[in-house]
Amino acid sequence: FKLWPGSSLRVEVVDAAGAPIDAAQVFLENAEGSTVAFAPFQQTDPSGVFVARGCSPGTWTARAAKKGYAPSAPQSVDVRVGEPALLRLVLEAR
Repeated sequence: FKLWPGSSLRVEVVDAAGAPIDAAQVFLENAEGSTVAFAPFQQTDPSGVFVARGCSPGTWTARAAKKGYAPSAPQSVDVRVGEPALLRLVLEAR
């Protein structure tokens, strides 16, 4: 695993109404399909955001989960050096 300067992935987790979801778990997979952790507790902050810094360039897939919500569908994004990538994941209340 190699960290790449300037590569980051910002994951926003929101509910169906667009409100941020705090403490949602974020799961990331790199282009090879390996699960990668960027923090011991990979969760969103109070604004519903988790930022993975040091992503290797390529396609990344993210999904999110939190108790009381159905897990999000996985979404993919291309990460490039010097261009912050953004994904928005929606969790539906159960």
